[in-house]
Amino acid sequence: MDTEELVNKISPTYKKISLELENQLANLNGGYEKLTTTMFKQGEQWHREIDIVINKMITEISEIKVKHRDILKKHLDEIKQIQSFIKQTLLALKEIEKSTEVSSTIEYSSKITEFSKFPPKVQVLLPTFTPNPIDSEKLYRMFGQIIPSSTDTGENIVSLNRPNTSFRELLNEPELVAIIQTGHKNLRSVTCLNEDRIWTRNTKLKCIRENRNRDICVADSEAGAVVVVNQDGKLRWRYTGHPSVTKNKPFKPYGITTDSQSHILTTDCNNHCIHILDQNGRFLRCIDNCDLEAPLGLCVDNNDNLFVCEYYKGNYCVMVGSFAKDQERVAKNQHAAVLSVNTPSRYHTSR
Repeated sequence: MDTEELVNKISPTYKKISLELENQLANLNGGYEKLTTTMFKQGEQWHREIDIVINKMITEISEIKVKHRDILKKHLDEIKQIQSFIKQTLLALKEIEKSTEVSSTIEYSSKITEFSKFPPKVQVLLPTFTPNPIDSEKLYRMFGQIIPSSTDTGENIVSLNRPNTSFRELLNEPELVAIIQTGHKNLRSVTCLNEDRIWTRNTKLKCIRENRNRDICVADSEAGAVVVVNQDGKLRWRYTGHPSVTKNKPFKPYGITTDSQSHILTTDCNNHCIHILDQNGRFLRCIDNCDLEAPLGLCVDNNDNLFVCEYYKGNYCVMVGSFAKDQERVAKNQHAAVLSVNTPSRYHTSR
C-alpha cells in the first residue's frame, strides 16, 4: 500500500517545503528593507562625495579669484601713483607760469615723454565652468547593480538546492581538489549538470557566457581578448591579459565561465593558467599553482567549484575547487560521475 510512503516520505517532504515557503514569506519584507536601506546609504555616500567635489571646485575658484584680485590691485596702485605724479607736475607748471623768474623755467624738465609711456592694459579673464552632460545610464551602472534572482518553479519541486550567492572572498591560493580520469583525449569543454554529474566533450566549444548582471562575455582566442558587452550589445570593456601572466607568451583565452559573485574566469592555454576578473574587467588573480597543462574548457558549479579540461593530457578532467573562502572543500572524486562525450550521440561514463 501507499500509506507508509505517503506518511513517512511524501507528506514530511511537503511539510518541509511548506515551512520553508512560510519562512521565506515571513523574511521577505525584512530582506527587501535591508536592500532599500543599503541603496539609501549608497545614495547618501554619493551626495557626500558630490558635496566634496563641489567644495573642492569652489576652493579652486576662490584661490583663482584671490590671485586675480592681487594682480588688479597691484596695477591699480601703480596707475594711481602715476596719476599722483601727474598732479604734482601740473601744480609745478602752474607755479612756473605764475612766476616771473626765468630760472624756474630753465630748471623745469619735461615729463611728457615719461608719462606718455602708458602701462600695458591688464584684463583678467574669469575661469569658466563647463558642466559635463549627465549620462543617466552610466550613473545607474556606477551606482550599483541589482543582480536578478531566479525562482525555480520546475517540476522537480522536491529538489530545492539553490546556488550559494552570498558574498565570498577568493582564497589566497586556490587548491586542487581532485583529478578525474575520463579515458578520452583532447577534452575541450566541461559542464556541471548538477552536484553528481559532470559532462566533458572534445567537440568545439562555444566561448560565450551570460554573467549574473546580464553582461555577455566572449573569449576571443583569435583576437587574444575577453570582450564583454551589456544586454543591449554595447561594449563595456575588453581584457587582453595581464603583464604579470603574459610575459613570455601572448594571452590566448579559450574557455570562459562566471561564478556566483559575477567573477569572470577564462582559460589561457598558452600560459597554462586561468585568469580571474571582476565584472568590470579588473584582473583579480591568476590560478597557476595547480600544474595545469593547456587548460581549455571550464565551468563552475552551484558551490563555486571550478572544473577545467586539460586539452593535451586528454584523459583528465581537472577539478579545481574551493576558490571562495566560505565554501565546503570536499574531494568530489569519491562520488562524482564524469560523462565524456566524443560526439553528440556517444556518451561514456567513468567514476
